[in-house]
Amino acid sequence: YGSTLCLDEADSFGIDKLRGLLNSGFNEGGCVVRCIGPDNEPVKFNTFGDKAIAGIGATLPETVEDRSIIMKMRRKRKNDVKLKVYDIKPLEIKQLIFKVKRWASEAVGVLSEAKPVMPNGLSDRKEDCWRPILAIAELIGEDVAQQSREAAILISGKDNDQPSIYEELLKGIKNIFEQRERVHISTQNLIAELCEDVEAPW
Repeated sequence: YGSTLCLDEADSFGIDKLRGLLNSGFNEGGCVVRCIGPDNEPVKFNTFGDKAIAGIGATLPETVEDRSIIMKMRRKRKNDVKLKVYDIKPLEIKQLIFKVKRWASEAVGVLSEAKPVMPNGLSDRKEDCWRPILAIAELIGEDVAQQSREAAILISGKDNDQPSIYEELLKGIKNIFEQRERVHISTQNLIAELCEDVEAPW
C-alpha cells in the first residue's frame, strides 16, 4: 500500500503539527489536500500506509497515540549481548529478504480475508491496530498467535483505573464549581485555579 513513513527523534520537533497528516492515513483511502504549483492547485495526496515514530521521552498527541501501538524501549545494558547488524553477512540478509517477500506474496490473499480472534480488553481502535498483526500471527501458528494476543493486552489493554487526561480535566473543573459553590466562572480564573494543583496531569 505504498511507502512506510519513518520519523526519528520525534521529541526534537513539533510532531503535533503533523497530527492531521498522521491521523488521515489510519484508514485505507486516507489523504490530505495540499495546494501546489504556480496556481496553487489543490491536489490529494495518499497518506495511507505504515508509520514508525521513534523518540526519547516523546509525547504523542492523544489522537495519534490512540491510533498507534506504543512500544516502550530501554537502553541496552552493559551485560546485554546482541548480534550487531554489521556482523550479519550480506548474503544472509539477501536470503532473508527473499524469504520474506516470497512468504508475503503467498500469504497476502489469505491475510486480506483474515478475521483473527481478538482478545478481550482492547478498545475498538486498538483492535484496528492489532488486527493485521494478529492475522499474521495466526497464520504462523497458534502458539505465536496466543503470545501475540497476550502482548496486545499487555501493551494496549484498557486500564479502567487510569482515566484519560480529558476525564481528569473534567473532574477538576467539576470540583472547582462544587467546592466553591459557583454558578459561573471566567475562563481566566478557571485556568488559574486548575493550575493551582501542581500534581494535576495538565
